[in-house]
Amino acid sequence: MQLLKRYFIFFLAFLASFYANAQVSVTAATGGENICLNSGPATSDYYSLSDIVVTETNPTDFDSPNANRTFTLGFSSGSFEFEAGIGNLTVSGAGIGTNSISVTSSSITVTLAIFGPSDASINSFTISGINVRATAAGTAEIRRTGGSQIINGDAIGDAKNHGTLVANNPPVASLSDDKGSVICSSELITFTAAPGGATNYEFIFDPGGVRTTLQSGASEFYSTSSLSNGDQVSVIVTDSNGCSDESSASLITVNPGFTASISSSAAANTSCDGESVTFTAAYGGAPTLPVSYEFFVNGVVAQAASPDDTYDLTTLNDGDEVYAIIQESGTCSATTNTITQTIVPLPSTGLSVIPTNSTVCYGETAEITVGSSELNVNYQLKDISDNVLSSSFPGTGSNLVLTSTALTSNLTIKVVASSSLTTNCSVDLTDTEAITVQSSLPPTSTSPVPICEGDAVPSLTASGTGGTYKWYDDVALTNLVGTGSPYTPTGVVDENTPGTYRLYVTDTDAGCESAGTAVDVVVNALPNTGLTVSPAAVSVCENTTTTIQVQSSENNVNYRLYNGATPMSAVYVGNGGNLDLTTYALTSNVTLTIKATTPNLCTDNLSSTTAITVDVTPTSVAGSDDETCADQATYTVSGTSSSNGTILWTSSSGGSFVDATV
Repeated sequence: MQLLKRYFIFFLAFLASFYANAQVSVTAATGGENICLNSGPATSDYYSLSDIVVTETNPTDFDSPNANRTFTLGFSSGSFEFEAGIGNLTVSGAGIGTNSISVTSSSITVTLAIFGPSDASINSFTISGINVRATAAGTAEIRRTGGSQIINGDAIGDAKNHGTLVANNPPVASLSDDKGSVICSSELITFTAAPGGATNYEFIFDPGGVRTTLQSGASEFYSTSSLSNGDQVSVIVTDSNGCSDESSASLITVNPGFTASISSSAAANTSCDGESVTFTAAYGGAPTLPVSYEFFVNGVVAQAASPDDTYDLTTLNDGDEVYAIIQESGTCSATTNTITQTIVPLPSTGLSVIPTNSTVCYGETAEITVGSSELNVNYQLKDISDNVLSSSFPGTGSNLVLTSTALTSNLTIKVVASSSLTTNCSVDLTDTEAITVQSSLPPTSTSPVPICEGDAVPSLTASGTGGTYKWYDDVALTNLVGTGSPYTPTGVVDENTPGTYRLYVTDTDAGCESAGTAVDVVVNALPNTGLTVSPAAVSVCENTTTTIQVQSSENNVNYRLYNGATPMSAVYVGNGGNLDLTTYALTSNVTLTIKATTPNLCTDNLSSTTAITVDVTPTSVAGSDDETCADQATYTVSGTSSSNGTILWTSSSGGSFVDATV
């Protein structure tokens, strides 16, 4: 009994000593608080822990010098493993011998070699490089599970935590879509990841190849219309514990489908307020026929699906968005591009229209002023039949003067206002103007018969409305040379100089002068009268002809011989060379002149003449009896001849005599 009492006292003293010297402190490892098991679930990867540091507070906390001490760590619970053979030990202090660390899957054992007094020995030791993994979900602490009892403050089975471990199962990721993984070309598909409520969802394109993140964030939904046939998509789901899992890949089948487009009848998708606009939808590719067309305005159905590929609208507002959906008889549909329509307001029709003059002369222009013209609006003059009367003038924001073309008749002028921002956006201004055109038609005047050089200048006449006739010698009607009718243009027309003299006559009535009527006065040249004529004199027998030559005759000029006013030859046409003129049979002495006549019938006599002497044929008188007897002694004959001639008599019996009696 005494012995038992002694042991009990010793045990109490031991406990008192143990707790009195429990001065060792522990820096617990971190890095194991969020261990994620691999999917399946399966054993996790190894996680690296931070250092475990055991430090003495009093010099004798490690106690018992000159002896080896051991320190063993293990798991308090759960399914965890150290990476065997991996770990390091660092010891600080004095009297340190050879220290070692041994790591198995279930424990870490540290052996400390201490020499010398305890108060000059080890101060701390550090366990580093430890890796741990979980084989099942759960929690545990790393605690001391064995070793030397005398290491104060860290007894075997002590609850001091050397590292907290928490292992979680990963989420089980899955991926679905709203199209059953079969879509049409350019069709929108929406993927949904599970489970919901996770921290992050990362959608991966081509997970088995060149992995590309499509979307990463808190949303479990991802939509796209740009997938191609054979594309694959997966999702990585990460929960609040940081554990993640990747779904299997979804293989997408994309049917060929078709494309869709929409166009507008309005140029540049810009139309006038109230203008009818036709939208036309069209498909490309080879959809399964028949197809239907459904039109939308600002996302609201405007024309239900039907075979009609056009949609007409006159009530568009500026900024309205129009598109169409084309549905084939199969499973695919296609959405067109969206047209954003621009609406241009109509020009104002109430602007004032004021003419400078309501009466203009024939052929003059009219000026029309549009009050307070608008910017981005063009203005143009037209008649009520929409015939254009002016160019198009842009509005200035102030009064705008429009000038018409030359006017030739009374008419009503209107102003057409057209927006410059689009086509087919035109209105007629309400105000119109009646313009009176003072009719002053060009007078009638006929060119006079051409005159020959040297003739008197002819008088010119004109007829018209009975106004004032003005004569000009220039087409611009700037040089006035005379007035009235008839008018003789002496000094304007030089009658001695061949040529064509053109004048212009106008008719001015009520202050309006007409256009000019051209009148030509033609002065034709006379023939050349100085040509040489040969011979100058010649003698011929009675009743014979002779030839007179005109040297260097003029082409196409007619030449004829005259005795006074009596023609003495035929007409001969000049050829540019010497020209022979043959007389008629001559019976008496004459002096011949040559009359030359041009194609324009201008006639004059050549200066040279030819004197012709005609020798008359002698005559005889036989006497009172032309018969005589044989025994008659003589017979007397008589004859006459020209003054220059000698009568020669001949006999049938032979012989001749001059002025003789036989």
